[in-house]
Amino acid sequence: MPWNVSPTTYFVGPGKRTEREILKFPVGLGAIRSVVIDASTVALRADDDIDGFGHRRVLERGQVLCKNPATPTKYMAYSAAAGQVPAGVLDNDVEFLDATAASDEAANMLWFGAIFKASMLIGYTGNESAIAAALDTCRFE
Repeated sequence: MPWNVSPTTYFVGPGKRTEREILKFPVGLGAIRSVVIDASTVALRADDDIDGFGHRRVLERGQVLCKNPATPTKYMAYSAAAGQVPAGVLDNDVEFLDATAASDEAANMLWFGAIFKASMLIGYTGNESAIAAALDTCRFE
């Protein structure tokens, strides 16, 4: 990674830059869990994707995660479907080469004692009560 470039910074369109800060306060190492994201659950983005990730498989920082019911050792984006229980929040953008098991990626998940900016979380709106109940040591402001 180039010097002085944040891993949470990404580009949106030509010449535009934005940053998704999901935490209100820093967390300790005890709040971070290393997980494996199931690449087969990440859809290919459209070419005109507003976040600038067109034609790539990307799971963005701030995505609420749950265990994959089909493969309980791997995680996927939470969508409030039957059998899904929120497990944490993705701490960094993750890009996948394709949808095969060989493209599964390791990532950091925030899951314990964090204070999140609720407006910056992906999948939080409409699922507030389920996420707050599952992540009962975290706060969402």
